[in-house]
Amino acid sequence: MDEIFVYLGKVIFVGWMILRAFPVVRYIVIALNLIVFFLYFYDKQQAKKEGQRIPEIVLAAAAFFGPVGAVASMEIFRHKTKKRSFKLKALAAILLHIIIVMLFLAHEMQSILETGNYSFAS
Repeated sequence: MDEIFVYLGKVIFVGWMILRAFPVVRYIVIALNLIVFFLYFYDKQQAKKEGQRIPEIVLAAAAFFGPVGAVASMEIFRHKTKKRSFKLKALAAILLHIIIVMLFLAHEMQSILETGNYSFAS
């Protein structure tokens, strides 16, 4: 069990190093999460006014690109928190996001260990 935590720690460290080395990636991640946050906020406002809503599949897909923004918006605005089917779709999108990011970081970590290059300068 300890090996899993050590491995996860290494993967998180590599992710942190990538975000430090490539500020543009950091800004893209922040921007995507803000866009998703306000997308959920907009849909909540439309629900209150009984206006035209954003389809659930679009909101769930947006959760893939901005999982932090989606979860924060759902909690802060109490949006889509009672609808179990939507929560499952959003959770699936968020888990897929996490898996893909972890696989990418694991791949990067492996190439760092093989080459010994920690500079991230290509």
